[in-house]
Amino acid sequence: LSSIEGLVTNKENERANEYIASFSDIMRDTLKNSGVLFISLSQDIEMLEKYIRIEQLRFDFKYTIYIDPRLDPDAIEFPPMLLQPSIENAVKHGISGLGSEGVISISFLKKETNLEIIIKDNGVKRDSKIKEGHGYGIKFTNERINNLKKLYKKEKIEYQLFHSENGTIVTFFFENWIQ
Repeated sequence: LSSIEGLVTNKENERANEYIASFSDIMRDTLKNSGVLFISLSQDIEMLEKYIRIEQLRFDFKYTIYIDPRLDPDAIEFPPMLLQPSIENAVKHGISGLGSEGVISISFLKKETNLEIIIKDNGVKRDSKIKEGHGYGIKFTNERINNLKKLYKKEKIEYQLFHSENGTIVTFFFENWIQ
């Protein structure tokens, strides 16, 4: 909503309208999935791409999504919107000031029966709250990971952040998540 507000304030009404339409799609998907514990990984990736595209309207960065060809995203169950706060942090606290020089890469990798997801940005973290891990997105992600660990006691689930002067790397690791 703050992104839409920024576009309206800058009198970029056409872009604001495009943003509102995309935002509506995301809200519909979020509400549709709010009562389910898992959706397919492909559905979650589709929602992430919608989110990234609307942020591109405002910040004009580049992104790539790599899906290991050995993965079948339609067959993998995944918690909806788990990755979104990390993408949001990469945009807002990482690459937002870089314009077209900003890059986010997201990789979905198969490591035997494990799923590894790596989110990288080439921005420099400026917000000390984010560096210390006190942002809401990080807090909510940690809470969701802890809840998943309670449900899946035999599967190891990890969430790690690494900040450097060259950007941030966020890693999600789901042990024995893939058949």
